[in-house]
Amino acid sequence: MREGRNHIRIVFTNHCNSFLHKSRIFYFHMLLPMSSFISSNKGFIYTTGTKNAKYPSMADNELSERRVYVLPKEQLDRIRAYQANSGLTSEVEAVRRLLDVALQLRDTIEDLLNKLRSKFADEKDLRVLARDLIGHALVSAVAIKENQLEFDFAGGIRGAIDGSGKTMLSRFEDHWETFPKPRPTAKSPSSGWDTKPSNDLDDEIPF
Repeated sequence: MREGRNHIRIVFTNHCNSFLHKSRIFYFHMLLPMSSFISSNKGFIYTTGTKNAKYPSMADNELSERRVYVLPKEQLDRIRAYQANSGLTSEVEAVRRLLDVALQLRDTIEDLLNKLRSKFADEKDLRVLARDLIGHALVSAVAIKENQLEFDFAGGIRGAIDGSGKTMLSRFEDHWETFPKPRPTAKSPSSGWDTKPSNDLDDEIPF
């Protein structure tokens, strides 16, 4: 698969000992976007084998990092069972989906609204922004109404972004509040009878 910018390559290794093979290492490479690990839908590389396995370049990208994880056999068996039950032909895709869902379950509605605000800087089409919400583990519905993208989040909370990039959330039915909340402006000192006297001595001199 093609490697894009802002990606992280993850390498899983599994050590296996058997009568025929004294020591064998399985290498499992996966390329994920740095933005998330919230949403991942591009570039995956899979290689298995022994000492002849192909390794990814160390200089893939200055923004990429290499990670190596050793998974227990029981966990690998569960991943492969999920792969079979889901009808997936790629073990890489099975791990990617499991990882993606696990990270989505940690999201809050504030996380999704911040992500929409960030993406709106480069993408103004609400239909394109809706793609990241469709299929999210905690989003039950997505709709575009009157130049406003709305979505239902877990717990009965709703979020929205309009055509100007303004984000909102609703914890009660049809009661929208701006997110993030605007900072209160500092009040200017008032003048009149309630004004405290000045401590400046020059103010007390009548001439």
